[in-house]
Amino acid sequence: MCTRSAPVLADLAKKAAVVAVYHPKPPRDVTPEAVREAARAIGMPGTLGVDRDWKVLDRWKPPAERSFTSLTFLLDKRGRVRFVHKGGTLEPAEGADLGQRIDALFAERD
Repeated sequence: MCTRSAPVLADLAKKAAVVAVYHPKPPRDVTPEAVREAARAIGMPGTLGVDRDWKVLDRWKPPAERSFTSLTFLLDKRGRVRFVHKGGTLEPAEGADLGQRIDALFAERD
């Protein structure tokens, strides 16, 4: 799913900062080098983070509510979460919708 979502995120990275958080499956310790290499190989843009024990994932999508381990968050200028794509592959049409949401957020007055 990350491989298919990476081009959509790369397009969005032209408009706004992208932070990708990797959730190793199963939850485990991974080296930063391995994560960087995997992200580079699929063209994942932006800053990378690792959620080794799935704390971030569990906070936003508890195990009983999730069928995917991927989420996409859209934050405003103040760092508030304004939209959450609940997972699965981020398809091009969804990326276009996020692009419009980003434009709308940039147009907001502080």
